[in-house]
Amino acid sequence: PAVAQANGVVTAQLGPDHVLAALSAEFEDDVSASEIEACVERLEKAVKSAHPEVVALFLKPQAHSVWSKRRAALAATPA
Repeated sequence: PAVAQANGVVTAQLGPDHVLAALSAEFEDDVSASEIEACVERLEKAVKSAHPEVVALFLKPQAHSVWSKRRAALAATPA
């Protein structure tokens, strides 16, 4: 598999049946850009098939360590 791990997902409800999802995922180091593109297409198809309310899926290739630091910084920010 091209994905080493899924770091996390953020969703936004745009309407009664419309969800936007953003996924952070770490890819294996030896995966080519074309393999990542193919993986993203497979993920989009699988997510939209299982959850037709997802109208857009954004996938960000990101190392887990970077995601963890950014997530911690967001959690520390007052609402």
